[in-house]
Amino acid sequence: MKTINKPFTIADALGLSYIGNQADNAGITENGNYDISSSFKIALGNGNNDAIISNGSGNINNNHISFGSGYGDQITVSNGSLSRNYINFGNGDYDQIGAGWSGSIMGNNITFGSGSHDEIYSTNVIANNAIKFGNGNEDGVYFYHGILSNNSVSFGNGSSDYIFTEDGQIINNIITFGNSQSNVSTYSGLISNNKISFGGGANFLVSFLGSVNNNWVSFGDGAGNYVVCNGGGSGNTITFGDGGQDLISTWGNLCNNKITLGNGNGDSISASGYGGNNIINIGSGIGDVIDVSTNDKITVGVGGSDTFLFKQSQGSIGNVSITHFNDANDQIVLRNMFTDGFSASFSHGNTVISDGAGDSITLIGVHAVDNLLSYFSSSY
Repeated sequence: MKTINKPFTIADALGLSYIGNQADNAGITENGNYDISSSFKIALGNGNNDAIISNGSGNINNNHISFGSGYGDQITVSNGSLSRNYINFGNGDYDQIGAGWSGSIMGNNITFGSGSHDEIYSTNVIANNAIKFGNGNEDGVYFYHGILSNNSVSFGNGSSDYIFTEDGQIINNIITFGNSQSNVSTYSGLISNNKISFGGGANFLVSFLGSVNNNWVSFGDGAGNYVVCNGGGSGNTITFGDGGQDLISTWGNLCNNKITLGNGNGDSISASGYGGNNIINIGSGIGDVIDVSTNDKITVGVGGSDTFLFKQSQGSIGNVSITHFNDANDQIVLRNMFTDGFSASFSHGNTVISDGAGDSITLIGVHAVDNLLSYFSSSY
């Protein structure tokens, strides 16, 4: 490793190419405040733990940087920016790009090989990059605070790939995972306005205390996918495959979402019952359980045996509609309500169940029955 305290030169770049092909720990550490930024072409060889490090406030910009197949290669900026570079890593494991507390990673084209445990990390900003991971396992992007925005991030078919932040924001990204288990998660941050595509594993999208808003999210046909948004979820389009046991869960409000559950069995939506105005399409699997929010519009697949759970207090249903309700197999559960306040009427080919105070459940295409209570249960 070569250490300099002066501006980086063409001679330094040529020296890196030579040193990098000879030994491990090749590269350069820049301890001043100078930039490595003059369209250098830096080629490091197949040794391990090769590195380009800026410990001061210098920037690493506008370069072509390539590493060989060794493991543990890295590029790190402390307080400067890593921007507008073309960066290629080989197939070694534990390759890494990092930025310190006031550093940023912006506008780069970054490609990792098929090694595992490759990572990009930052405590500040990761924005406007094109990032491609290979088929290794546990590749990912981690940032503690700050923001991940306007990036294109794609993963190969390795397992346990991830994007994670403690309390940062994941906004306006295009994120594509392969066919193994993967996740996007935050503890208390915001996940908003992203396009996220998961493959066939058991994947999850989680904001433990924050909210998930205005995203387009699709899951493959693996079983056991889930979305958790305990701070609430609104304006999302979420589509699950046919694996079954898929889940959406929130302690908060679920509002203005379009949700499609596949044909697998045992899918569920667990919510407070407040919020509302969701459009929910349910496949033909059996045993699906849906917490219904105010004014939801629900379409049920042919067959199945589904439960529609109302947790609200009396007078907060709004006007809910359920299309293809199967009066032989499906069930409506009024957990906090009394069924003796409801009556049924048949209008325009539909059964309308009303409490007489403006709240109703309309069963599209279902004829009224003499015994209204055959639909209802007070517990589940």
